[in-house]
Amino acid sequence: MATVDTEYLIRLSANRSVAIAGGVAKQNHALDYLRSYSISTTREVWGGSGSLDDAATVDIDLGALVQLDNDEGTVRASFAMSKVESVTVRNTGAVGGAGYIIVGGAVSNAWSGDGTLFKTSTDTACVQPGGILVWDNPSAIAVSTSADVIRLTASEAQTYEILIIGQT
Repeated sequence: MATVDTEYLIRLSANRSVAIAGGVAKQNHALDYLRSYSISTTREVWGGSGSLDDAATVDIDLGALVQLDNDEGTVRASFAMSKVESVTVRNTGAVGGAGYIIVGGAVSNAWSGDGTLFKTSTDTACVQPGGILVWDNPSAIAVSTSADVIRLTASEAQTYEILIIGQT
């Protein structure tokens, strides 16, 4: 069986020049982060994309994920994530566009708690048009069957992509 490698490279950096007596001192601040995943029989990647009207929601149930065949739209596989290692949400709208995507929120069976994307079921994060939210935890956080939903809500009409890596 062939394996597929998925690799994330996230790099943030900032440079600051400060004038001092006798010259210029340069301070460099950088954060480099690189994680590599090998997909196997116990690790899955699930991805999706879509569009949401203003105030519309989509609930992604980690316990009942369906992977479609890209060519025909037929179900290729259904599976449940027992642990989640990474969640990436990208707002594919034009930079500077109106509105945003709210990730998380008041859903009764939200995936929340210690170590998860959100501490409580009412916690949220906003992803602006052109922006991205990345949560990555190499410890792989367990998914409970009673708390297994990631909710996306639109403020204004929005388009999105989501990628979840976890263990089955």
